[in-house]
Amino acid sequence: MADDKIHPQHAARALGRLGRAGMRRLDSTPEDLPPLEHFLREWQSRRLAHTHADLLASQEYGPAARFFLTDIYAPKDFSRRDADLLALYEFLSRILPAAALRVLKNTVELNNLTHDLETQMVEDLRTLGVTDSFTTEQYEAAYRQGDYEARVRQIALIVEIGRDLGHISRLPFIGPTLHAAGIPARQLGWGELQDFLERGYYAWRTLRRPEPFLHAIEARETTILNRIFKPERGDHGI
Repeated sequence: MADDKIHPQHAARALGRLGRAGMRRLDSTPEDLPPLEHFLREWQSRRLAHTHADLLASQEYGPAARFFLTDIYAPKDFSRRDADLLALYEFLSRILPAAALRVLKNTVELNNLTHDLETQMVEDLRTLGVTDSFTTEQYEAAYRQGDYEARVRQIALIVEIGRDLGHISRLPFIGPTLHAAGIPARQLGWGELQDFLERGYYAWRTLRRPEPFLHAIEARETTILNRIFKPERGDHGI
């Protein structure tokens, strides 16, 4: 599908047809994460905020950095949003460009991968005797028990999502399309997904130079990954 064939009104009309066809989202409450997994995500969110404090404080990079910490990687249950993405994928493929669809697919993959890695980490932490909190040393010991290649993929997905967000935020029809879809999407119960799409779009509009931002994240996270897996080659800071 060519990017220049989208018209904002298509989204609102198509959502209206979904409503008449019964595609209304039933209300549900996201489940709380298990305590140790919640603590793990909070700990890692704090670590990310510390590692990338300069990006968060930047006028240009701050909104994009905060989007990653609140909507891509955060101590919360994303299962409803991801289920909505999958349920509406065929519909969204008619109104969104290829780059936007990759963002949706990669976001679901990233969240699933992250969940799998953290489930394994929780098990490894418990093997170390951890019940509700842990030290940096315990965290790194459990981290090293995980899948190195999966961690590399996790970083790659973050960079891929960022590159595609940088591209679609510059397409002239994306903003009007999201705006046109907003009311019908929320009326149908797809508000969480709609809010996610809007936050991503507006956060990345301020990013004039996405590559330096993404390079910084990739380089820092890869350095930390390699240091933890091969501690003899690096220092002891995280």
